[in-house]
Amino acid sequence: METPNYLFRFFNIQKRQNNFVYLDKLNSTSNRFDLFSLDLPNELDINTGSYKYFIYESADDVSTDYENMVLLEEGRAEVVKDFPESKFYTINTTDNINYV
Repeated sequence: METPNYLFRFFNIQKRQNNFVYLDKLNSTSNRFDLFSLDLPNELDINTGSYKYFIYESADDVSTDYENMVLLEEGRAEVVKDFPESKFYTINTTDNINYV
């Protein structure tokens, strides 16, 4: 696909509920990784909890029919909204990434 769109599906493990968002790739070309940014709750408002995430390649930026899309990656994510200072999380201010 020449100009794919990227559908992110976050599946809440406890509630068994899907949450969808399309995100734009931030880096133009890379053979190793693609970079995305997700601003919670502005782009997607999901609850704190454990999720399985899936990234799909899509021809448009509207459909959420992921069963007919190419799966690019899947993994697990933990959504946390409160970050006690220096207790459980350190924040990498260079890349704005939270590491657990």
